[in-house]
Amino acid sequence: MEVKHGALEVLQLPVGQSALLHLQPLHRFDIGMGGPGRGGRLRVVGGTLGVVIDARGRPIQLSDDPSRRREMHAKWRWMLGC
Repeated sequence: MEVKHGALEVLQLPVGQSALLHLQPLHRFDIGMGGPGRGGRLRVVGGTLGVVIDARGRPIQLSDDPSRRREMHAKWRWMLGC
């Protein structure tokens, strides 16, 4: 699966089941595996939602407009199936 910058993705993995993910960033993004462009393997365990991959970047940019901020929160909840 490809996860684009700014996205939230959910991998369906039952609660308590483990899996090995192979992560490979594009365009030299730093995904926390030792520096920009570095990938690796990571063991994950499914939770209530499965496994959530958050590629929104840091810090997360929130709108100053309360209406727009509510729309963003609703979109994120929809993306997560909440």
